Amino acid sequence: MQPPNSDFEIRPCLSEYHFYTNNGKKIIDFNELQFGDQLGIEFTLSGLDRIYKNDNDNRISIVVVFYERVGQLGFRLHNIWALYLANEDMEKPFKKFNLDITDIPIAKDGNHYDMYLRYPMLKILTFPDKFNSDKLDEDSAYNLIAIPQHNEILDVKIPMIPKEK
Repeated sequence: MQPPNSDFEIRPCLSEYHFYTNNGKKIIDFNELQFGDQLGIEFTLSGLDRIYKNDNDNRISIVVVFYERVGQLGFRLHNIWALYLANEDMEKPFKKFNLDITDIPIAKDGNHYDMYLRYPMLKILTFPDKFNSDKLDEDSAYNLIAIPQHNEILDVKIPMIPKEK
């Protein structure tokens, strides 16, 4: 008999992640980004085979949120991806994910990232059930972004201040 996992406390671990450009090159120095480049993330979740949810189905959802911090209190949601893992994935010790996030935007009207009050962010969360982003209302989306979540495994500022080509 396994101990109960009442709060989904046993969740996967982010064992590796890195950003890459459209040519597949790993980004070490974000100063090399230029307008028009495409930004992606590759990450590995470990411990999938250790998750136990107290029911017959140990499947979980992985949710990736790409958003922008705007000012001291504002946020702008750019995209949200949700993946409900298959039973075969949950039997493996780890799984790699690749996700193309965005094209590097061209600054318009002085609207550019300053890494102080305006910058892009990426958050990766896990949920014990199927996540439906279509049913996400504005308040829930704001709470997901603005408040640290118990089930978040990554919340990172992306240091994107691209140069013109």
